[in-house]
Amino acid sequence: MVSNELIGIQGYAGANHEIAARQLYGNDINLAYIKTFEELFADLRANKIGRAVVAFSNTTIEEAFIRAPHRELLTHGADYWLTDKTEVQVRHQLLGLPGTKRSDIQTVHSMGVALEQCEQTLHQLVPNAQLVFEDDTALSAELVRQSGDRTRAAVATALAGELNELEVIAADIQDDELNMTNFYGWSLREQGLARMTGEEDKTLMLMKVPDDDAAGSLRKALGAFEDQAVNIADLHSISVPGSGKRRKQFLIEADSGFNSLQMQLALRTLGSIGCNADLLGSWVDTAATTLVLDQSTV
Repeated sequence: MVSNELIGIQGYAGANHEIAARQLYGNDINLAYIKTFEELFADLRANKIGRAVVAFSNTTIEEAFIRAPHRELLTHGADYWLTDKTEVQVRHQLLGLPGTKRSDIQTVHSMGVALEQCEQTLHQLVPNAQLVFEDDTALSAELVRQSGDRTRAAVATALAGELNELEVIAADIQDDELNMTNFYGWSLREQGLARMTGEEDKTLMLMKVPDDDAAGSLRKALGAFEDQAVNIADLHSISVPGSGKRRKQFLIEADSGFNSLQMQLALRTLGSIGCNADLLGSWVDTAATTLVLDQSTV
């Protein structure tokens, strides 16, 4: 049962990672708060946690992917299996000690990505305040509470504000009202595959195409999915590590479970034409949203 399993997240109490974990697995879960993505993946590989909830992509980041999880999946994807996916609407709050006014604020603390996502609004709200980059949004709220200083404010979630007894000075200050982050539930591969029920209707894979610089090579590969009426929900071209930008591989999210007949036939066709498809995970779609590829709202 998920409720009896230790689930790791990157960040501190009240971060968007915690919100995502509770969306996926409910409130009756045991959470391990881990400082960095690198430590999170190391703990998962060492079986110190049963699974991890990891932010992977955000709509406001130009390159889409969150760098550390993206790199981990590209370089060590064979070690993992993604079993769940959820989407969190990012809602940043300007938080301060009780009684703090906007005119009191001299510094605003948060993670760099969060500050960037609120840059225009913060300039309007506190034009003279200095922006201070911290390691984590929820940690920023904790630091403001510990400081006891009304000249300091934090940008973090409402949950982080509640946990640290801070007041919302300005609500929903993100510049993009539809700022969304996608999160995956990661397991070690053998454990993740054991969790599959056969009801899955989504699959994530990395596909390499032979002669990827030849005209029509990608079209031919994608035809394997079309022939089986498998919709490609999202497709991203990514450089193969170690090849510079010369060789490409493709991150594909498909609307079919990895064990479905349609997917198995599509994979068989891909193999017959020399394509290599590395499966990364499969899950049940719980939201009618497409993959919106990155952030670290933590």
